[in-house]
Amino acid sequence: MRSAWQGGSAPSPAARLARQVEGLQAPLAAARAAYAAAGCPERLQALLQAGVGHSVTADMDAAVDAFFDRWLLSGAAPGAAAAPR
Repeated sequence: MRSAWQGGSAPSPAARLARQVEGLQAPLAAARAAYAAAGCPERLQALLQAGVGHSVTADMDAAVDAFFDRWLLSGAAPGAAAAPR
């Protein structure tokens, strides 16, 4: 099957990310609803970066570390505020 852009220029990284984000809207909405129903909507985070594919970047590592520090090391119960940073 021929893609819509063959024969011309490839879509930009921003255009590819926009399509990928669009494809994530329904699953993210369902996950947000589930986390809200559980009383802890702030515990769902998504970090999307253009042009990295399935690679893990330094920004992603930092976001995961901060998330774990805030929510796992703090011992905060679901729905409770995290310990101050």
